[in-house]
Amino acid sequence: MESQEISNEKLKQNIEPNVYEYPTVVERYYIKKYKTAVKGQNGNDFCILCHSNKLCLVTLAPSHSILREKKNVQSVSFQVDKKRNRLESQASGKNKRNAQFVSETGVVCLVTCTDGSVYTIYSCVKGRLVEVNTRLLDNPSLLVSKPWSEGYVAIILPKLQEYSSQMGALLSPEDYQLHIDTLQMQNNVEKEIPETTDD
Repeated sequence: MESQEISNEKLKQNIEPNVYEYPTVVERYYIKKYKTAVKGQNGNDFCILCHSNKLCLVTLAPSHSILREKKNVQSVSFQVDKKRNRLESQASGKNKRNAQFVSETGVVCLVTCTDGSVYTIYSCVKGRLVEVNTRLLDNPSLLVSKPWSEGYVAIILPKLQEYSSQMGALLSPEDYQLHIDTLQMQNNVEKEIPETTDD
């Protein structure tokens, strides 16, 4: 009887796929690049998810202060100044006409945390602002709970002729990890960095 139960368990394991053995959508279709200390601010780090179609998703890096310090996000505003609201970027057609243009240091949104701290989120790549993640308006906690999927900040389309040079200016995952390790050694403090996968 016991051997029969063991056989059934083995059969069940063979039939039911283990979801943890399969790569995530991000792992399958995106290349991760990083930009650290944007505008010279430590902890102002971003992860750029680069799709094969050249679209770039702007997200927080694991070492961004919001994630590293486990902040609670209260709100996200795409009204970046008195004249510019990123929600008004209307991309249309193959060339994304009428989309707002952003520079590498263009402000995409402002994030307010429950402790009163406010963070400026930058585009990190130059190009047309295809869309911003409006889900963050109603559910700002996605920025922390699912930063590399539903909690992305914006989608940007760089100019085709500038794509390679822009990607070359960003850090690879290996260089990013080296940067983090170097910072930790310099500070002589073990900082807790969250895993780079969503649940």
